[in-house]
Amino acid sequence: MRRDGNPVSFDDFVRRVARELALETEELTATSLADVPGFDSLRMFELDLVLDEMGAVLRDEQLEGLVTIYDAYDAYCECLTVNATTQGAMADG
Repeated sequence: MRRDGNPVSFDDFVRRVARELALETEELTATSLADVPGFDSLRMFELDLVLDEMGAVLRDEQLEGLVTIYDAYDAYCECLTVNATTQGAMADG
């Protein structure tokens, strides 16, 4: 998440995930996560931690539904949008 609360760009997202998980960006964008060499349940847990650090706390069902890095980015953006909407509603109430 950027300082203004908006999601980072897809490219920045992929670079951050790749760096944190010690993977190549090309590996993440070229195939499904299950087909990325070394991407196992531990890596999925690590991805969850990275998303959490970026401000997106996913439910288990959301995590299980991640097939590609694009799915992860969509879930990240959706989570930030929901968080911003919820915080805005709380501030108004």
